[in-house]
Amino acid sequence: MRLALTALLALAACAHASAQFNIVQTAGSHLKDMRDDLMWSPQSAGLVYHRACNVALTSPTRYGLADRWELATTLAADYWLPNLAVKHQIWHDHDQLWYFSGRLGANCSTSGLRWAQSRDYDPDIVDSADVVGNVLGLYHELIVSRAFRGDGICTTFEPWLILTLSFQIAAGIDLGGTDIAEMQGHFVTNRGEVLAARGGYARLMLWADYKWTNRFIVHGGLCYYAGTFSGGHSLELPANIEMMLTRRISLSTGMLLSAADYDDLPHSCAVAPWLDLRFYLGYKKQKEHHLFQDGVMKRY
Repeated sequence: MRLALTALLALAACAHASAQFNIVQTAGSHLKDMRDDLMWSPQSAGLVYHRACNVALTSPTRYGLADRWELATTLAADYWLPNLAVKHQIWHDHDQLWYFSGRLGANCSTSGLRWAQSRDYDPDIVDSADVVGNVLGLYHELIVSRAFRGDGICTTFEPWLILTLSFQIAAGIDLGGTDIAEMQGHFVTNRGEVLAARGGYARLMLWADYKWTNRFIVHGGLCYYAGTFSGGHSLELPANIEMMLTRRISLSTGMLLSAADYDDLPHSCAVAPWLDLRFYLGYKKQKEHHLFQDGVMKRY
C-alpha cells in the first residue's frame, strides 16, 4: 500500500513538472534562435521562416524559399502523385494579427494510375479497361487567417489560437487520351475528378489550430466540396493532435471523416485513421517589430 501511494505521488510530481516545462522552448543563449512558428499549419496563411524547413511524412513538407514565399510537397505521395505547391503571403497585419496568402499547386497522377492499373490494385479506382494518359492537376487557393495571442510586451510570435478560412478551386487537364470512369470511394470520388481529368471541384474550408498545452497542439476543420463528381457535394472533417516529442520533432495522430451521397457506395459515411511524423529544422528570423519604433514602445 505504501509503495502504491509513493508511486502515485511520484507520478503526480512528474505530471506537475511536465505541465510547468515548455518543451517547445529551450534554455540558455539559443532561446532567441528557436523557431516560434510551429502553430502555423499548412492549411493556414502562415509560412515557415526563410531557409527553415518542416519535414513531414504524410502532411506537406514545407521550405521557406524566401521572405513571404514557401515551397511544399507531400513526400508520402510523391512516388504515385508528384506534387508541388507555392504559397505567397500577399498581406499581413502584425498588430491586428491578420494574414492573407495565396497558393498555387500542381500534381501529375499518371504514374500512380498506371502503377495501380498494372497491379490490378483496385478496380474502383482504375480498371484494366480504362485508358490512362497524361494528366495534370492544377489548383489555386486563397487563405485568410486570424491569430490570437496573449497580451504583453514580451509575448512570443507563437499564438494560442489560429482561425483560417480558405477557398480552393481545382481542375484536371487531360494531356492525351485519358478515359477513366469515376473513381469510387470516400476521400477518392471528389478528388478523382482532378486525378482522372474528368472535371474539377471547389472547396471551402474552415480550419483551427489550437495550442492546448506547451506539448500538445490540436488541429482540425470542416471541408465542403462541390464539383462534377456524383452527388455533387461532400463534407470532410479532418482532426488530429500533435504531440511535441522534442523541441524539433512531433508525432500527430488523428482521423478523417467523410460524409457524402456518392453513387454505388453502401455507406454515406466513412472514417480513416491518420498518422504523421514531423521534423522542424532551421531557426527563426529576426523580429520585424522592435521594442522601440519611432520613439514609441511597441509590442513584439
